[in-house]
Amino acid sequence: MTYDRFLLDRARAFAPDTEIAARLGPRITLHHVAIATELALKAWLAHKGATDEWLADHIGHDLARAWLLADALGLEADETAREIVDQLDPHFRKGGFQHLRDFWTAGFEERAPALLGTLIACVAARL
Repeated sequence: MTYDRFLLDRARAFAPDTEIAARLGPRITLHHVAIATELALKAWLAHKGATDEWLADHIGHDLARAWLLADALGLEADETAREIVDQLDPHFRKGGFQHLRDFWTAGFEERAPALLGTLIACVAARL
């Protein structure tokens, strides 16, 4: 298995479905969505030649930077999936958000798994 496909496989593993999301609750669900988003975007960057070391040094948990680079390298993801980055990046980049009050906009926790599914499908179709 190539590194890009390995990362995409891990993104799928972290992606919560509706049933799991209901059991996890919004904070843990959104944490999983953030992790899966990071992995999916890094899968695309790895597909374009980024190494694990480069990803760690230049992307880390910065979803916004990963999105911008993936877009610049031709991912062409559905812009609706960008909502994940807009909502979660500031908190995820700082190490998570399990201790913060609800910071997302109303209804985002219900939309997030489907938005993530769109992003993962986009990456998978292009690898």
